[in-house]
Amino acid sequence: MSAGISHSNLIELAFLNSTFRDAGESPLSEIVLLNPYTEADSPDDKQSIMDIKAKTAKGELLNIEMQLFNPYHMEKRTLFYWSEMYYHQIPKGSNYNTLKKL
Repeated sequence: MSAGISHSNLIELAFLNSTFRDAGESPLSEIVLLNPYTEADSPDDKQSIMDIKAKTAKGELLNIEMQLFNPYHMEKRTLFYWSEMYYHQIPKGSNYNTLKKL
């Protein structure tokens, strides 16, 4: 086992790399689990809780959702989560070219 990588992270990494390989994507060398709760900008904002929110060694953000079936408008929920992650990448006044692939 690699130093600093837990057994569960190795399992998650192997699973993700299997999925990435099937999709023709490059494999991941590591992932860092992040807080899955969104930060509300105002008290009226909807909070979302992602199943797994992670960052790759390249700094790309991942939202990993696990569903057996689609009772909760999965397409709309996935887009909502993606937009939140994309929006919160850069602070006020930053250039758009600093946005990373999600």
